[in-house]
Amino acid sequence: MPIQKTSTYLIYQEDFQQRTLTDRLKLSMRLMQLEPIHRYLGELRLYDDILEFEGKDTETGEPHLLLCSGAQIKRVFLGFDGFFTNLEDFSAGFTFKPLRLTIVNGNHTLTPYFITNFNKIMRTSDNEKWATKIEQWAK
Repeated sequence: MPIQKTSTYLIYQEDFQQRTLTDRLKLSMRLMQLEPIHRYLGELRLYDDILEFEGKDTETGEPHLLLCSGAQIKRVFLGFDGFFTNLEDFSAGFTFKPLRLTIVNGNHTLTPYFITNFNKIMRTSDNEKWATKIEQWAK
């Protein structure tokens, strides 16, 4: 049973790097639907020994699973950066900040951005609570 779980939007750094004009148009449509930028939609779960995201790819409909241990999390960061900028959202960063992890597995580094328990009307999230929880858990 998970210690904590929540509905979550997810996008990876590589998704930002690989965006095309078509992707940017799709983003505009998502913003009109009041959703934050994302590629995957699902649930983030924290267990005693693992952090898990299970959901689906909103572009292909394929299932998506991300698993990592606390030891694999090298950095927990709350805020915007050069990939996920504050201009990517209607709120311009005033109401929520993305939760970014740096996950290292061998020679592979993965950078997911999460938006947890997003409120479409208020454009708020539980990212601050999750950042604190993950930082404590990963130690």
